[in-house]
Amino acid sequence: MVAKSRILIIGGTSYIEKCIVEASAKAGHPTFALVRKSTLSDPVKGKLFKNFENLGVAFLHRFLPSEFRNDLDRVHGVGPAKTLFTTKAQIRRKVEAEGIPFTYVASNLTPKNFYSYNELVALWEKKIGKTLEKTYISENKILKDIQECPVELMSMKLSIIYSIFVKGDQTNFETESSLGVEATELYPDVKYTTVEEYLDQFFS
Repeated sequence: MVAKSRILIIGGTSYIEKCIVEASAKAGHPTFALVRKSTLSDPVKGKLFKNFENLGVAFLHRFLPSEFRNDLDRVHGVGPAKTLFTTKAQIRRKVEAEGIPFTYVASNLTPKNFYSYNELVALWEKKIGKTLEKTYISENKILKDIQECPVELMSMKLSIIYSIFVKGDQTNFETESSLGVEATELYPDVKYTTVEEYLDQFFS
């Protein structure tokens, strides 16, 4: 038996959206509707929501997406990653326009964990007391590999690696107080592990 897909419909109450919700649920797919709490309490739409409940539709009230640790509004995606990031950013805008509560989590590095790739290698060399043989790959070479890669999944991985390690999309911005809060400010009592402390575990 073919596994059913989980389906999320943002809104779910317009003429087209409600038809999609109903068709998805009747087809046996685990179906979710992302709606405002105020919409759920709307007496005019109460009959519609009751019908959804009878079909097994679950209602979600906060949008908490998986963003591959990146802030989609600050990335420099290329290739398939650019398409993915752009699509996910469009979903953000749709959720915001609907007035649905949301939380975006960007897994940027904590203080003392900001290392370039070269700095990380240098730190490891210092700890092992050796100089490693290195092969340097140019940015143009990576872009060429992404464009010419015949395997879509590998091309996606290369595109995300380019975003993180070449463009520095997880470390190239500050968190403005008007947009969010840095995690160490939210949880000042939590002692996080630095990169150097993590590497020291291999020598204990």
